[in-house]
Amino acid sequence: MASRPRKVVVLGSSGFIGNALAERFRQTGKLRVIGLRSKNLDLSKPDAWKRLAKKLGPDVLLIHAARPRVKKDQTERLVKDIAISFSVSEALRAMRVWKAVYLSSTAVYGDGRNRREIRESDAVEPSSAYGYSKWCGERLMQDAVASKKNKLLILRPCMVFGPGNREEAYGPNQFISSLGSSGRIRVYGDGKETRSYIYIDDFCEIAEKLALGSHQGVFNLAGPVSKSFSDLARQIPEIAGRKVKLEKLKRSREAASQSISSKKLRARLRGVKFTPFQAALKTTWENDVLKKQP
Repeated sequence: MASRPRKVVVLGSSGFIGNALAERFRQTGKLRVIGLRSKNLDLSKPDAWKRLAKKLGPDVLLIHAARPRVKKDQTERLVKDIAISFSVSEALRAMRVWKAVYLSSTAVYGDGRNRREIRESDAVEPSSAYGYSKWCGERLMQDAVASKKNKLLILRPCMVFGPGNREEAYGPNQFISSLGSSGRIRVYGDGKETRSYIYIDDFCEIAEKLALGSHQGVFNLAGPVSKSFSDLARQIPEIAGRKVKLEKLKRSREAASQSISSKKLRARLRGVKFTPFQAALKTTWENDVLKKQP
């Protein structure tokens, strides 16, 4: 097995994170990057794994960041998510790779109750279809790599935000988009519950270092600070220099604060640095709002 891969195959290269990772590896100029998206290869289809296997080999770094494009039906998304990971796992059973990287999520820990400094060794208790699909993906990948003795790196990022994130889940990107389009930010309850975040550039830099190094196993990826939604609703208008109409929405469940520990990451990647949070918000605002205005 070579000390470094020659090619990087990125599954889900049309998505926010998959595209950013593919561009990160292209910028190095040292690796051939092959980006695969559902238009090229729909991994939710039976026997799709056979086509994927033909693109793999002992010189390939495989990054599994694929997700189905399903807007509302979470059951359909869950089924397709697991089908995609099954296809990837079957390809890994058939072919040796330099290393496989699976993009999981801190959603595997669950999000319905207060938890502080969640570590990789903490109990996995998914409470959503998304979290469950990611946990199933982890298990499928772990079982598959064992058959060919492939190396596996599992990344569990918290919410990743930054320019170009079209999913706009409740958090920085949604708040920025809403402020830019309507001058409003909607917050559930008092918004005092906290979450961990990581900026897309920081995520890609860390993922690249872990993927190309000798690292294996599970890593949480989170920035150094947690922010409440009320903090975000205050900071983003200040950075943008805009007045905001703050709307408080009724909660559908109890508020829960969570923070993700990155101690393992910091121990393995000494001196890892993160973009200052306000600078990351400013760049996202400028790229997603100001540059799109006539």
